[in-house]
Amino acid sequence: MDGGLLSTMVHLFDYAYTEDVFLIETLSNTYGKVKGIRLQKPDISRKDIFTGTRLIDIVIERTTPSLVSINCFIGRVWYKDQPVICNSCSAQSHKANNECPDKNKCHRCNEADHLARHCTNAWGTGSSP
Repeated sequence: MDGGLLSTMVHLFDYAYTEDVFLIETLSNTYGKVKGIRLQKPDISRKDIFTGTRLIDIVIERTTPSLVSINCFIGRVWYKDQPVICNSCSAQSHKANNECPDKNKCHRCNEADHLARHCTNAWGTGSSP
């Protein structure tokens, strides 16, 4: 424990960059006090195999987003009791599935009835969100 505060194990998934943990620690420090970072192992008896997921032991001081960008690499963040944040519209209290009011809107032009991959305003020449 750190000053009586409990730490939380934050999982960083899909972060492809494997070099330095300094970038992860720098970002994580903006959300709380980092106590340690390690790679997750699927089997503790195997010391040479990792899942690619980083485990960040942190005393959380402010809510971390569910998606982070570190040095142009995107990673997903999850921890126990994490507030629900929509990956489509970034609103709290609902997920991106059928609950999102923007589920049928294009993410490029914000118009209804088509998806971004079919958008005729692919380069942002129309209205923007």
